[in-house]
Amino acid sequence: MKRISTLAAVAAVVLFMACQGSPKFENCGGQPTCPPPTDANAPEDLKKLRENIAGKWKLVRINTIDTFHKTAGAYTDLDRSICLGYAGSVQYFREDRKLSCGLCYELSKKEDKYEFTANHSNMNKFCLESVQSGEIKYAGDSLVIINLDSFVIKRAVYRRMDDNGHFKGN
Repeated sequence: MKRISTLAAVAAVVLFMACQGSPKFENCGGQPTCPPPTDANAPEDLKKLRENIAGKWKLVRINTIDTFHKTAGAYTDLDRSICLGYAGSVQYFREDRKLSCGLCYELSKKEDKYEFTANHSNMNKFCLESVQSGEIKYAGDSLVIINLDSFVIKRAVYRRMDDNGHFKGN
């Protein structure tokens, strides 16, 4: 009996350590069901980008450039956040983390730029304008999505945040 319990304890420790060694990716609880990422066929740089952007992000500012009227604007007092799941889901929150949108995304690479493409099927206008597709850039605890909407360039800047809505340090 003692031998069986010792074997069970050793097996539990080995299983626990094996699980601890595997990378953990953000899944954004309550996420929409999205097609699995094409990791097996994706280039290594896309796999790494997907790993790096998985997590919770707080919207810091949106910069706009109106290329037709030659004007610019900046919006900084926004209570918005986003959760990007490793498996391709997006959750968009507003006003004290109230879930507003849930959709799926894909990552691709065109020439030397990475593209973030959100699936907007069956989305309302708020979600369509809030979670836009475009060029994506990642650096440390910053994430930028640049979108050309007609003749207006929108640059949404996010910073990584913790579960309490505070910015994480580098």
